This record gives sequence, C-alpha cells and structure tokens, in this order.
Amino acid sequence: MERLAAALNELNAHSDVAERASLFELRAMNTRWTTDAGTVDVLVSAKGLAASTINWRVLEPAAQTIEHDGQVLRIVSLEDLLVMKLSLGRPRDIDVAEELAPGSSEAFAQSFAESPRPAASSTEPAAPVSDRDPER
Repeated sequence: MERLAAALNELNAHSDVAERASLFELRAMNTRWTTDAGTVDVLVSAKGLAASTINWRVLEPAAQTIEHDGQVLRIVSLEDLLVMKLSLGRPRDIDVAEELAPGSSEAFAQSFAESPRPAASSTEPAAPVSDRDPER
C-alpha cells in the first residue's frame, strides 16, 4: 500500500476524501483518485456472491503478472474485476463493467439472484465488511 500511495502521489492524485494518498485512506475504504494520468479506483474489498468478501488475499492466487513501463505488476483477472465492480453496485462501477464486458451486469444480477443468502437474524452480529490483510 505504501508503494501504491507513492505512485498515486507521483501522479498528483487527489480524491473527495483527501488531497494526497496515504495508507490511512487506501486501507480505510474504496476510493476514487483523480490523477495526471486519469482516474484510478482503489477497491479495498467488496461483497461477492453468497455474501463472501472479495479482497486481495482472495484474489491474489488468480492474479496476473504483467509488465508495464518497465515495472512488473500484479493485477486482478478481468473476471474478478467485474465481480468486484458489479458487487459494489455503484452506477460508475456498473458502467465500467458494461464497458469492459457488455451484458455483464445482467449476467451478474442473475447469478446474484440465484446465490444462497445467509439467514437474517437479529441476534447475530453483521458480518465484517472486510477482512483486510494489514500487510497489503
């Protein structure tokens, strides 16, 4: 996360929650950063099908390694990115998913409707939004 914060700051990143990227903002929530190179969404976690939590720890085994501008990067697969974007349900994320894979929001909605849901109980605490790995 320190490297990500440094890279964002090199690109003069700012968001609606902070003027500069820091570990606190990057670990605390999903954020959108405006940079000299364009917009960057940092997704800390999202809820997947069957109320599962999606974060880097879960996604890393299927991540791809690419080289860009002489740097080796690990990135999530397109499928995992689509699931995260559609799980968030924000209009901008749905738009991005549709741009990357037309029809994906309809397919996801169908899968989501068919996925099992945990039983609601007023005596059980809500599941945590994230089980972030503090080292990532």
